[in-house]
Amino acid sequence: MAQITFEIPDALHEDLVELLTTFNDANPDSTSHGHLTVETMAAMFLQDVGHLSVRPGSWEAQNIAAVLIAHGYQL
Repeated sequence: MAQITFEIPDALHEDLVELLTTFNDANPDSTSHGHLTVETMAAMFLQDVGHLSVRPGSWEAQNIAAVLIAHGYQL
């Protein structure tokens, strides 16, 4: 399995941890990927991007495509 390392600002990390705590507490048993950490959330999003090539019609691919298009990327 490939390992990817990247940095984000400390303030963003703190904000994400707080947000994920809210997500995790709201519906702990009814999510597709279970308890999220910043790392597992990033992996989930990268997996969704990967669906653009292996499962282009899936809801994951379609939703992440909308995000990429909103950022100006042409698919």
